[in-house]
Amino acid sequence: MARACTVARGMTLVELVTALLVASLVAAIVLVSLSIDGRTHGRAMSRRRREDDAWLALAAIAGDISRGGPAVWKVTDGTLRRDGQPYVDGVQAFVLRPDGQGADASRVPGDHRVVALHLVLDDGRRFVRVVEQP
Repeated sequence: MARACTVARGMTLVELVTALLVASLVAAIVLVSLSIDGRTHGRAMSRRRREDDAWLALAAIAGDISRGGPAVWKVTDGTLRRDGQPYVDGVQAFVLRPDGQGADASRVPGDHRVVALHLVLDDGRRFVRVVEQP
């Protein structure tokens, strides 16, 4: 008895739909994780940028003080300004403390040449730099 040989070519509709469903789920998972990663990276870069701006502002203020410059630094409307010109946004407070108060316990009390620069950002992060006046 001869047996008829059938050759199946291609895939059934059920197999195609199943493969499409699995591929769609994998693609959705990948897109969601990439989106979350992108947002996290953006937040981290923004935070680092603000931190860099704060240290840059403290360096500029320290330079003005060490040179004995007449520049006036103050915070208005959340912006640190130098002689009225905007320098850094997102600043809550800027304080100059004589004698290095609150900066380093090893400072000698009464040394009026030492000034501590305190900069506080809107998100609560604090930055301190100690400068010696000429």
